[in-house]
Amino acid sequence: MNFVSFKYNVFLLLCVCLYYLFPQKYRWIVLLVGSFFFYFLASKASIAVLLFMIIISYVGGRIIEKNRKKAKKKQKVTLLTICTSLFFLLLVFRNNAVTEKFFTYHQFRFMGVLGISFFSMQMIAYLVDIYYGKIDAQRNFCKYALFCSFFPQIIQGPIPRYAQLEHQLWNGNYFEEKNLVKGFQMIIWGFFLKFMIADKSAIVVNTIFSNYEMYKGCYVLIAGVLYSVQLYADFMACVCLAKGAAQMFGIELTDNFRQPYFADSIKEFWRRWHITLSSWLRDYIYVPLGGNRKGRIKQKLNLILTFLFSGIWHGFGLHYLLWGVMHAMYQIVGESTYNVRKKIYEKLGFGVHS
Repeated sequence: MNFVSFKYNVFLLLCVCLYYLFPQKYRWIVLLVGSFFFYFLASKASIAVLLFMIIISYVGGRIIEKNRKKAKKKQKVTLLTICTSLFFLLLVFRNNAVTEKFFTYHQFRFMGVLGISFFSMQMIAYLVDIYYGKIDAQRNFCKYALFCSFFPQIIQGPIPRYAQLEHQLWNGNYFEEKNLVKGFQMIIWGFFLKFMIADKSAIVVNTIFSNYEMYKGCYVLIAGVLYSVQLYADFMACVCLAKGAAQMFGIELTDNFRQPYFADSIKEFWRRWHITLSSWLRDYIYVPLGGNRKGRIKQKLNLILTFLFSGIWHGFGLHYLLWGVMHAMYQIVGESTYNVRKKIYEKLGFGVHS
């Protein structure tokens, strides 16, 4: 069940109606039941993995909070053990080849767990924030399960932090017409991006790339440019559909794009593209590794390791690792040549960006 299907939109309308019909105190229960029902319809087999990971991270969060006043080393071991377990499950169940080979039993098949790339990162961020004392562990298991499974953002993000969503999810929001109108407008905009831009661009891209030996020169160049348009419009459409659905419940999800193709540098591009992923990588990979606090060589190594993780998160294969290294090298070269480029551009009368 995807965001553009008729069945999903009927389901969304039903959830919105039930949400506002329930007493405010219990409206979060509608979201919880709706989220698991959505997940059940979309991926019956992999719901077991979602529940298993929710239990692991819930129990882990309670243990980390309980041991907050104890030895920091023991607390760190607990955090690393749980986060490593979640990351291992992400690696296993993100890989279709692995799941097809080892997790097939008659009709019960794991074909890659739906949304695991997103909810696993939510869980890890939740645990790390508890470790650093930024938030308190959620004691109500069902409320925590809602945070991990909230259906509008479970498939394509954005990747929310616990502090951003906790009160919005289970305090219950009053009915406001402006939320329905704004949500509906965002959904319409998502449909436009998907059907009128992404899918139309895909026609040209698929035609040329599937028969590349028949096309040369500007045709290949046009297909390459349109592929970038298709990629952005398709992803942005999913985010708009997710944000629009959440807005109908009075819940605001974080922005995930800010005109990335107007960025003046690769570094700025990553501040504008998939913003919640970029900020997650910064806060939970780059900064814990030391960030830029331990010298330039260590900073560059941290940057490479961060983008290697990003490559693994995007998919399996050597080409994803190379993609990660390539983007890290773009930023390293950009920073290393900044002063030289600044002098050259100043003489030419242009501005320079890192």
